[in-house]
Amino acid sequence: MAINLLPPKYQPKPLLQWKRLSKVLLISIIAFTMGFSGVNYYFYRMGLDEKLDNLQANIENLKPVFEKVQEYEKTLEAIKKIEQLADKIGKAKQVWSDILADIAGSLEDDIWFVKISKEEDKVFIEGEAKNFSTVGNLAINIRKLQWFKQVDVDNVEKVKGKISSLNTGSIILTENVKFKITAQLKENIKLFTPPEGDGSK
Repeated sequence: MAINLLPPKYQPKPLLQWKRLSKVLLISIIAFTMGFSGVNYYFYRMGLDEKLDNLQANIENLKPVFEKVQEYEKTLEAIKKIEQLADKIGKAKQVWSDILADIAGSLEDDIWFVKISKEEDKVFIEGEAKNFSTVGNLAINIRKLQWFKQVDVDNVEKVKGKISSLNTGSIILTENVKFKITAQLKENIKLFTPPEGDGSK
C-alpha cells in the first residue's frame, strides 16, 4: 500500500469532485424541469387561448338564436297573460249573466224592470210595480240570492200614468209604484266592467 507523505496542498487532487458534480447535476435537472414545464405551460396557454377565441366566436354566432329565443319567450308570456285575462273576463261575464237570470227569476206578477246596471260592487235595479208590497217581496227574494250580502230599497214612490183601453178605446188613469233597489255584491264576486259605450251594462 502506497502512502503519500506530501503535504496536503502538494498532494494531487482527484480527477472527479463528486460534491461539485452532484450540485451541477442537480442544478441541470432543475433547470431542465423548469424549462420543460415552461414550454408545456406555453403550449397549454396557447391552446387555451385558441379555445377561448373559438368559444367567443361561437357565442357571437349564437347571439341571433338567443335573441329569437328571448322574443319567443316574451311572446309566450304575453299570450299567457292574454289567455288569463280572457279567462277572467269570460268568467266575470258568465257571473253577470247568472246574476241577471237570478234577479229576473225573483220577479212576481205585477212588477217589471226598467233598468238594471252595475257599478263596482253594486247592482242597481229600477222598475215599477202595482203596489208597495210587491216591491217588498222582490227585495226579499233578491236578498235570498247567493250573490249579495246586502239589499236595500233606496226609493219608492207612486207615479201616475195613462193607458188606453183596448175594449172601449178610452184612457184609463193608472197609479203605479216606482222603485230603486241597490244590491251589494259579496267580496268574492267579481264582475267584468265593459268599456264606456258598451251596451251590456
